Amino acid sequence: MADPPPAHPNRPRLVPPVPFPDRDRPGVPLPAPLTSFVGRVREVQAVADLLRRPGARLVTLTGPGGVGKTRLALQAALHVAADFADGVRFVPLAPIRDPELVAPAIAEALGVLDSADHSLPERLRAVLASQNLLLVLDNVEQVAAASPLVGDFLATCPRLKVLATSRLPLHVAGEQQLPVPPLPLPDLTGSGSPEQAARSPAVRLFVERAQAVKPDFALTAANAPAVAEICRRLDGLPLAIELAAARCKVLSAPALLALLTDRFRMLAGGPREAPDRLRTLREAVAWSYDLLAPEEQALFRRLAVFVGGFQLDAAEAVAIAPEDLSIDALEALSALVDHSLLQAEEGPAGEPRFTMLETIRAYGGERLAASGEAAATQAAHAAQMLNLAERAGDAVALPGGERWLTRLTAEQDNLRAALGWLEATGDAEGFVRLAGALRFFWFIRGHFHEGNGWLERALARGTAAPAAVRARALYGLGLLTTWRSDDRPVALFDESLALWRTLGDQHGTATALHGLGMVAMHRGDQDRAERHFAEALALARELDETLVAGTLAGVALQSLGCVAYARGQTASAVTLFEEALDRDRALAFGWQAIYALIGLAFVSLDANDPTRSLDRFREALDLAWAYGDRRALVSVLAGTAAVAAAAGQPERAARLFGAVESLREAVGMPAAAVFAPFRVAAERGTATARAALQGTAFAAAWTAGRALPLEQAVTEAAEIAAPPSGPVAVSPVAARCGLTERELEVLSLLVEGRSDREIAAALFISPRTAQGHVAHIFTKLNVSTRSAAVATAFQAGLVPDRPALS
Repeated sequence: MADPPPAHPNRPRLVPPVPFPDRDRPGVPLPAPLTSFVGRVREVQAVADLLRRPGARLVTLTGPGGVGKTRLALQAALHVAADFADGVRFVPLAPIRDPELVAPAIAEALGVLDSADHSLPERLRAVLASQNLLLVLDNVEQVAAASPLVGDFLATCPRLKVLATSRLPLHVAGEQQLPVPPLPLPDLTGSGSPEQAARSPAVRLFVERAQAVKPDFALTAANAPAVAEICRRLDGLPLAIELAAARCKVLSAPALLALLTDRFRMLAGGPREAPDRLRTLREAVAWSYDLLAPEEQALFRRLAVFVGGFQLDAAEAVAIAPEDLSIDALEALSALVDHSLLQAEEGPAGEPRFTMLETIRAYGGERLAASGEAAATQAAHAAQMLNLAERAGDAVALPGGERWLTRLTAEQDNLRAALGWLEATGDAEGFVRLAGALRFFWFIRGHFHEGNGWLERALARGTAAPAAVRARALYGLGLLTTWRSDDRPVALFDESLALWRTLGDQHGTATALHGLGMVAMHRGDQDRAERHFAEALALARELDETLVAGTLAGVALQSLGCVAYARGQTASAVTLFEEALDRDRALAFGWQAIYALIGLAFVSLDANDPTRSLDRFREALDLAWAYGDRRALVSVLAGTAAVAAAAGQPERAARLFGAVESLREAVGMPAAAVFAPFRVAAERGTATARAALQGTAFAAAWTAGRALPLEQAVTEAAEIAAPPSGPVAVSPVAARCGLTERELEVLSLLVEGRSDREIAAALFISPRTAQGHVAHIFTKLNVSTRSAAVATAFQAGLVPDRPALS
């Protein structure tokens, strides 16, 4: 018999086949869980689907300690066990730290004995080569250096599949990573009933584990809110929830919640059979921390100063000091993501953003405090937030400000942390600078109570701050308290005005004058309001034609329009509102355009023209929602409710008026300040709806509206349809087609070949609104394409200054 050909140098040596051990012989099958499996139905199915896919040979479940990777892997393996002719074997790797011991651990699980003739990897390769087997490798992270061995087995054993659990990926070719998220949390915005809370898998897990130590434990109306909040505080981490539930043997849920401030002390003492790293929450997180390189550990603990996440530039500025951490920020952050200590996601503007589970952040905070770096890191964090807020400052209330609003909203928890730290450490100037820089953010987003509190305390401490810094903060506090009936807002604006005049700052002077005008207008003193607004407008027009000057002039014009409207000078009001709107559109100043549109909409409503009124309100609604301006939404929703009442939809009107009242209370606006100077029109709408419904029907609809989530109220307002009545400036031909004035504007741009996005930009509406107008035009013209709409527009003479086609 001829000798076999020599082995290829890159191929493994052939080893005589080794009989696969019988299932009754030594080996490690799947361990039987001792507790029930809660939730994760979709995740189990996702893992099973991947394992059944022919090309998926290695599936790695990743996630932080305590998230439930092992339980999910076991449940998924049970789900697919029948698909593997040679069964499933479980390899517990948590006790192992030396990568060289991975092969022996796999051999033990398979019942394969070592041999002096061949290396253990060779024997394993020979055993696995002909087997249709699922190998479950549990807790690979601390022996990740053995990943090439797994890759080798997969490359040479075609029917082998591996399901791994690890806090970081194995980085083996063909690896399918499946991050394991925490359990879904309960919705804390609803009724808080036991039935609502029990819909959350996190709450169900808590209840089941609590009943294991206290059989009579039940979810009740009294404890459901506390249980839901416990699960939220613990980030939905199964380990943390199980450890917390075990405390129910001696503590009620509300008492447990009160003690959760020190979660690591409270959440200890897991089952004795559990590995040490899973008997306390601290050890579960420390296990991952200990696997980091020293510089990665330093970065991790410094990043714990961020609350609610951070962007790459902030991480570099705060946590990577050039003198002691010579690391690449992105590479280091990616390593922390790989170790499941950070989560990477897409930020509001598409930029990468990183977050920590609060439980992990709490551990990082402990390590930061122990390192002696806490004060320096917190100071760097506060400086970064101050820099961001001052760059946003005035820009928030200028064209393009929505970008800054989005960024500040994402950083709101960080900003609060920075404000608190500056206040606690006695940095009075930094405190008043940061609070003053956030004035427009708080005003536009409707955070009146919060902004008022920070600014009051900052001004009390920052008496020695530079004049411009104090003037800015004084104006901000006046802005947030404009509706107060006492002398406080007037005093704030007066002090701000005096400082700006001393500094010779015309823009600051004009803004303070405008603030005084707002106070006067809300108090019904239209003469005083007009004087202040007119002086602010004159100052704005004296400034260079800059963006700031142009927007300030638009604000003053719109405010003068409100004064004219309040006096019943409708024609003057329309002229002023339209001039302000034209200026706002020319500058792409979406936020201020909201208020000019509201004024024009109420004028049209007063003129018995609900169609045009609704058209304006819809534009304002779209912009107010995009900017998150809850103060504007109060007026817009009230206006659309009045249109609904005028259009014969009293029940919808009543619901919207109820939603307005709820939003007004949430924003913190006193009832007397709402809709000024349009209160009469809104009250007329309320009276119309009440008269149409009569009896208890109005109260029932109004109460239902109070319970509406804001997004649902906005959606309902957008669906109002008003029949045309009163004068509508539309050509007879357009009227026959049923086109509104706005739809004619859209059609003329469509004829020019503009896209939906270009139409939106030209008319200062959102692309979604533009798409809606185009769809309505298609319906009314009975066409289905743009080219058909254009042809019909020419044939019917709908487009001005264009000859009709024969």
